[in-house]
Order: sequence, then structure tokens, then C-alpha cells
Amino acid sequence: MKNSRIYMIDYLKVLCCLLVIINHYPWTSEQKLHPLFVFIVRMAVPVFMILSGYTFSLSAERRHQSIRQQYSLRSLWPKFTRFTVPVIIAFGIYLLFSRLAGNDLSFSHVTETFLLGDYGPGSYYYGMMLQLLVFFPLLYALLKKTGEAGLCMVFVLHLFFEIGTVVYDIPYEYYRISLYRYFMYIAFGIYLFINRRKKLHVLPLLLSFLAGSFYLISFNYEDVDWPIFKFWSWSALPVAFFIFPFVYLILHYFGQMEISGKPGSLLSFTGKASYHIFLVQMLYYQLEFDTIANNALPTAAALLCHIAVCVSLGIGYYILENHLTSSLSSLYHFMMRCLTLSRRKRELL
Repeated sequence: MKNSRIYMIDYLKVLCCLLVIINHYPWTSEQKLHPLFVFIVRMAVPVFMILSGYTFSLSAERRHQSIRQQYSLRSLWPKFTRFTVPVIIAFGIYLLFSRLAGNDLSFSHVTETFLLGDYGPGSYYYGMMLQLLVFFPLLYALLKKTGEAGLCMVFVLHLFFEIGTVVYDIPYEYYRISLYRYFMYIAFGIYLFINRRKKLHVLPLLLSFLAGSFYLISFNYEDVDWPIFKFWSWSALPVAFFIFPFVYLILHYFGQMEISGKPGSLLSFTGKASYHIFLVQMLYYQLEFDTIANNALPTAAALLCHIAVCVSLGIGYYILENHLTSSLSSLYHFMMRCLTLSRRKRELL
């Protein structure tokens, strides 16, 4: 049977991990206006969100799951644990260092910190993935049934959310952890999967790119004030239209590409560990371990150091956490079998 794995998704995840690490370096405001930063580095999370919509769709399609099946505990639990276990461990490490630093660790403070994702750069991501478990089946069903019309509906919903954020003065911390601000990205990922065998027309892709580019240029270089997009303007709704054509072109024309040999295997494995690498870099920057290299090395060397540390520790964390989770799962199933056998013996007696 031919391997159906899309290795390009792994490669894109690796690239995005590197960009996230680079993005969280303490750049100056002037450096953040460099075109490479505006048009490439800050596209890491947007691409991650599009890929999330794509991979969730791939999983649902492979399992031939209906909406009801996608909401079943049997379907949700493995995804929930896959996202939650690594975060719980990472959050525990954060609390340990916070305690050593003498910070407040009251129950209310710890709960609020965890729920609001306030324990490192990108710590909102876990909460968004849990929200995605809830919203994905509905978005997938909508786009599968209505196609482009569904994209328009998601666009309107996303736009209303942005407007509502301004009108109702939604606090930044609530906006930050809301998946609504990435709805269009998720929808684009689902749409790409549903139409993965189709060649999209050039004109809509060009118009999408131009619209997104206009927004990015006007916001970053022309000081245009977009009152609708109050927070996270660099990854707001229009940016989805900028990055969508690039992800489409890569997946459509290079989706079947596989890098051979050990380099390809290493890249693919690193892509699988992307979530754990993301969590490691989150703690790395939050606990200010990066300051050691930042103070001792020039920018390029410091960045290489950050990348090497976060990627290597992230891969190691991925291996250890998977081993721990597998061991605990095996122990759980063993205990359940023992309980079942014991109950059957009592029934026979």
C-alpha cells in the first residue's frame, strides 16, 4: 500500500517552527518592519492555522467520520490528550520555575494563567486547539456542502467578530485566546483539502494576494489606521488572503514531494515534533533563557543558538512525552483488563 503521508506538511511545520523561534527574538520596532519579517517571519502562525484546518480535514476524511462521530468521546479524547498532556507538563515546569522565583502561585492565579494562556509567547495556541475540536466539525460540514459560499459565510462571521471586538470593547486577553480571530485561516485550510485535486483559477488567487498585500503594506509602511482590526493587526483577517495563495501553490504543486534519505527522515520527524518544539520555545523565552545568548553573541549566532536549543529539546521532549504517554496508556488498558477479568470471575462464582 502506497504511503499517503503528505511530507510537505511536515516540512512546512518545521519552517514555521523556525520562524516562530525567530519571531520571538527581541527585535527592535524598526527591525520588525523589514520586509522579510513582515511578509515571511510573521506568517508562521497563519500557516500553522491553515495547516490545522487541512490536517483535521484529512483525519476526518480518512476515518469517514460524520459530524456526530467527530463529536463522539472516542474521536475527541485522543485529540484532547494529544494536545493536553504536553501542555500540562510544560505548564508544570513553568510553575516550578515561577515558584523558585518567588511568584504568586495561588489557585486562582494559576487557574487564570492557564486558562488565558499567559505563561509564555504563543501559550494561547493550546486553548485555540481545544476550540478547534469544537468548531471544526461544523466548519468542515459547511464548507464540504457549500464550497465557496461557505467561505463567504465564514468571512462574514470572522468580520463580524472583528467588528464586535471594537464595538463591545472586548479585552485583549480574551481576543488573544479566541479561535474566531483565525476562523478564515481554518476555513481556507479545509477548503484546500476539499479541493486538493482541483487546480484553482489564477484570477481569484491573484486578487486574494493583492488584497492581503495591500493591507500589510498599508498597515506596516503607510501608517494606515484600520479601526476594525484592533488587536494582532499583523495576522488579522486580510492577512489570510495574502498567505492563502502561497500555501495552495506549495501543497498543490509540491504536496507529493518527499526529500529522500536521512535529511528527509529528520525533517519529517521534526515536523511531527513541531507542537513540542513550540512548547519548548514558549518556556525558553518566557523563562528568559534566551538572554544568555543574546548578551554574549551577535544576533545571527544568538538566533542559531536559540534554534538549536529549542529544536533539539523539543525533539527530545516529543520522544520522552510519547514514551510516557504510551506507557501510561498501556498501564491503563492493562488495569482495565484486570478489572474486567476480576469482575467476570466474581460473576461466575
